[in-house]
Amino acid sequence: MARPSQNLSERITIRLRPEELARLKQDADTAAVDVTTIARAQLLNAPMPKRKYRRSVDHAKLADVLLALGRIGTNLNQIAKVANTNGDLSQFRDAKLLKNLLEEIRDEVRAAIAP
Repeated sequence: MARPSQNLSERITIRLRPEELARLKQDADTAAVDVTTIARAQLLNAPMPKRKYRRSVDHAKLADVLLALGRIGTNLNQIAKVANTNGDLSQFRDAKLLKNLLEEIRDEVRAAIAP
């Protein structure tokens, strides 16, 4: 079965006042769908899409976590640099593993807060 978006081949352009666009965006956000979906439903007097579950995200806290992860990564890089300079690479493998894990966590957090 084809995805619904594959059946949508025709396009129209409309002009809106800023407050109309803001209302449309708010309606889309409330329904947890994109603006195009909500506009199509309103334009065609179709039933409004069912509200999807959306986890609430505290962007400020997530930004703090990303900052902390970045600082830890910087510290790990400094440890690795000292280990390479001194020739003591016994802890380097562990530091590199930790750095890679931190980068994975950072990427997951970024993906979680991406709009």
